[in-house]
Amino acid sequence: MKTIRRLSLLAAAFWVAACGKPVPTEQKELIGTWRGPGVTLSIAADGRLEHETKDGRSTTKLSAPIQEYRADGFKAGLPFLAKDFKLEKPPHEEAGVWKMTVNAVELARDR
Repeated sequence: MKTIRRLSLLAAAFWVAACGKPVPTEQKELIGTWRGPGVTLSIAADGRLEHETKDGRSTTKLSAPIQEYRADGFKAGLPFLAKDFKLEKPPHEEAGVWKMTVNAVELARDR
């Protein structure tokens, strides 16, 4: 059952991939691959998002277009099935490392 659900979601994600919004110029610092404890978040300039969360033996993955950008975060997924990403600390540089906090997890951008 899980496999069928995942395949359905994947097919739907491909169907609406053209609906993603490119990263706005004022938020270009979001672009890149970010890593934190149990989390990997990749954001492409064209608005594609890859998100993976590992919690013990469980892994959750999301590959979807970003639908909306806000000052306090962004939303990715399908119009009827989307995940909110709350941006507690926007991208900023600390001692040569770019960091941001999303959904209460501090992430550092890959070099």
